[in-house]
Amino acid sequence: MTSKKILAASLALFITVGQGLLPVSANEMTESDNRSSFVGNNSILSDAETSDAETTDEEDDGEHPLGDVNGDDSINVTDIALLSSHLRGIKPLEKHSYIRADLNFDGALNATDIAKLAAHINGIKAIVDPKTLPMPEVIHSETTNFSKSTILVNKKTEKITWQPVAGMPNYTLEFKGKYNSSCYVSSLSIPIAYDQFDDGVLTLRVIPSRDVQSAEGKVVRDHADGYEIKITILPEKIEGNITAEAKEDHTKLSWKAAEFASSYNVYLINDNNKEQLLDNVRDTSYLFDNSLVDKKARIKIVPVNSIGTAEAASEVSFKIRPPAPVASEQYRTINLKNATFDTAVLYDCEANEIIAGLDHKEKMYPASMTKLMTILVAAENIKDMKAKYKFTKHDIYSMLEEDASMAGFQPGDEATMEDLMYATILPSGADGAIGLANYIAGTEKEYVKLMNEKADDLGLINTHFANVTGLHDDDHYSCSQDIAVITKACMENKRCRDVLCAYAYTTSPTKSHLNGIYLKSGFRSKFSGYFIDADQDGYEDGKLVCGKTGFTNEAMYTLSTVAEYNGKRYISVVTKCDSTNASTWDTLALLENYLPGAVGTD
Repeated sequence: MTSKKILAASLALFITVGQGLLPVSANEMTESDNRSSFVGNNSILSDAETSDAETTDEEDDGEHPLGDVNGDDSINVTDIALLSSHLRGIKPLEKHSYIRADLNFDGALNATDIAKLAAHINGIKAIVDPKTLPMPEVIHSETTNFSKSTILVNKKTEKITWQPVAGMPNYTLEFKGKYNSSCYVSSLSIPIAYDQFDDGVLTLRVIPSRDVQSAEGKVVRDHADGYEIKITILPEKIEGNITAEAKEDHTKLSWKAAEFASSYNVYLINDNNKEQLLDNVRDTSYLFDNSLVDKKARIKIVPVNSIGTAEAASEVSFKIRPPAPVASEQYRTINLKNATFDTAVLYDCEANEIIAGLDHKEKMYPASMTKLMTILVAAENIKDMKAKYKFTKHDIYSMLEEDASMAGFQPGDEATMEDLMYATILPSGADGAIGLANYIAGTEKEYVKLMNEKADDLGLINTHFANVTGLHDDDHYSCSQDIAVITKACMENKRCRDVLCAYAYTTSPTKSHLNGIYLKSGFRSKFSGYFIDADQDGYEDGKLVCGKTGFTNEAMYTLSTVAEYNGKRYISVVTKCDSTNASTWDTLALLENYLPGAVGTD
């Protein structure tokens, strides 16, 4: 029990007196450290003072080692306890115990001596008797001359090493990087602290030293010339994928931080693989301006630090999608008493805003409004509008079997791409749509892939195509808002706009139609004589420019209409109307009740 109490008291006192020493390790103590006394006068006792001591021990025989305070020929926590008891004034040490406890030979007992005892017991640094040390003529109290070098390492480099300095067994290491720190070693290498690199650099100063005896018989530290090693490392590559999040007018790129990178170079790569430096950023994200490219961007991101760039870059390609329509501040839910449609939308093309809507994001079947996307993809892929396609029996008869609307081509007829564009829209000819698909993509199936890719490019929220004609398929669907966006895209393409706005067109002569086929706009016929009377005064306030109708048994009557009103372009879409006439009246009612400033009758 007694030994346990001594040990506890020793440790408690060591912690108490050593609190001021914690920032410096015990093995960094020098003879100049902590010279102040803790309790009373702790100078070595004179002979007279010794005669008044409480103990009557015999003279020391000189065989007990330095640090063996109690003279039992071992150095342990009991010695710390005795020295602590002395410093606290509990029990003074005897003369010879006092001499063996003065480990730095400064003539006083203090916290430095406790620290040296603790370091010895913990195996950090053995107690040295200065009488055993060399006494050089010149003692260098510090290292003033450093040979400098720079090395490049990588994460596979485990250690940094240095050459030994003759007669210098110990080395103080000073690190300057993310944090400044130091340590004391007797080895010639140390593991590289990769978490301490700052901008790719970690500076290491190696200060050789040895313990020597001063003229006064004290242990002091002697230094030699040292090394200053600049350890450098290149940044690692970015791990994982770069994400691209589409925003209204930009795309936000994000990635994981690369090790040892202080910043990142962002490059735009063009179709010829030429790189354009866009920016250098410190954050792990970048806002890419969508106006820099039309459809698709290819970005390379290279981690950088003061040493150089990563050996491997990371790339990402993403589509530039137009911003999705948003509800205007004056948005209203459509509520028309006599309307027959299931879903509807009124879209301001210029502002990219939804003015009014009814379930306009809900799934519906588009029927022949599909052909808007069919001609849009064709217009973007046809290089020669005079190129010809020759119809096969399968082209024509397969569509007749589906009871699809036809422009009138027959097997063996040849038609130009321009003919097929008009044939697809004006009479809503399935034969025209099939001709375009087969010429451009080889098959309808492959062409549908292009249509779905275009839907993705436009950022459509609820659209998937299964064919080019709009014939019913459960997996062929869209929504009113998406059809409005497709219609807008067609109006921004001159080839599509010319076709949609035409009243009539005659194809080039064919084998079965020597004078060509006369094609008349179904939309124009539908709205012949109609106009927009927004203020209900009987006069025209806006006009119906063009549009596309559609019908299947499942979709019922659908209609997308482009209107011009007060110098702006608007698009209305109505779906699943009761009849073709109902789709006409529903469209007029929608425009005349919900266009800005319209009076309406509902």
